[in-house]
Amino acid sequence: MIQVPVPLDTQADINRSHYIRVPDTNCLIAREQALNGYDFNGTLYKAAESKLSMPEPRIFMPYFVNVRQALEGKITLYDGNNKPLAHKEVEELHKTLYSNCRTWLNAKFVKGSGYLDLDLASTRINTETKLSTRKNKNIESTKKITCKEPLKKCINEDNIFVDLVFNPQGLPTRKSEIQEFKMGKNISFYHPRENCVAGFDANPGRVYLDCSRGPQGSLAGVGVFLCAEGTPKN
Repeated sequence: MIQVPVPLDTQADINRSHYIRVPDTNCLIAREQALNGYDFNGTLYKAAESKLSMPEPRIFMPYFVNVRQALEGKITLYDGNNKPLAHKEVEELHKTLYSNCRTWLNAKFVKGSGYLDLDLASTRINTETKLSTRKNKNIESTKKITCKEPLKKCINEDNIFVDLVFNPQGLPTRKSEIQEFKMGKNISFYHPRENCVAGFDANPGRVYLDCSRGPQGSLAGVGVFLCAEGTPKN
């Protein structure tokens, strides 16, 4: 029997049919990449304008695996309206995630107490609109909230292929026995470095999880799969 996930309430005003429910979470993730051309911090702030966020690796990498599982008929994916996806829709998701995207992930690696003497920092930008009694107009304010936790053990090598086995932070823990790209079996990986951020790239020849990317710089092809956080409806 297929268990339909509990519907979610979200603060973001979104078209739920354009989003996918990430299994075993209260998160909705966009089907398509958006906000191309901003740097890491700029993307965080632009997403927050719509009460949306950048996905952390702990959300994005399991979702990446889920899409492959759905393509193989092992699980059912649902859109933001809790409607099961047709096989053609899953094929489109798979095509995007496995061969046609370049996106930021919400993880910055800073000096700390974890593996490689690093902490993993994720950032949320909260926006609030209040009525100013003095100026009689709406004033928008933003608040940056950064959460840090010790980096958990992960692969500590560069430009190698790793299996799709991830720690709770969404980072790979097992080197692939096959050191060539096998669609749906492995990805290429670059290990975390201090003051670098995570990014995910996919083209027909290879898929990368890169934790050595600089947060500055903007390229037309780099964007984000926007996320909407939700709470289960009563």
